[in-house]
Amino acid sequence: MAVTSKQVTQTASAVQCAPLGTYARSIVFQNNASNNMRLADANVTTTRGILILAGGSNFAPPPAESGAHLDLGQWWTIGTNADKLDIVYDAMN
Repeated sequence: MAVTSKQVTQTASAVQCAPLGTYARSIVFQNNASNNMRLADANVTTTRGILILAGGSNFAPPPAESGAHLDLGQWWTIGTNADKLDIVYDAMN
């Protein structure tokens, strides 16, 4: 178990949160920016995905079952250019 934090900088298009194979037991996505963001799979758009409101809203998918994992690389985000999505996760690799 290794608690890890990172930031993903928004661009003009969808951004992958990490390379595929970045495994975690649990993940928390938090938006501390002043603009809303969306979070989903590679099909995320400005109108599709989980809406994470500006100013500290967060989303945490259910933790992985014992022996299983979540792949941070399957999560994508989209938002205002240069805004940052904060991610804290329990790394498995």
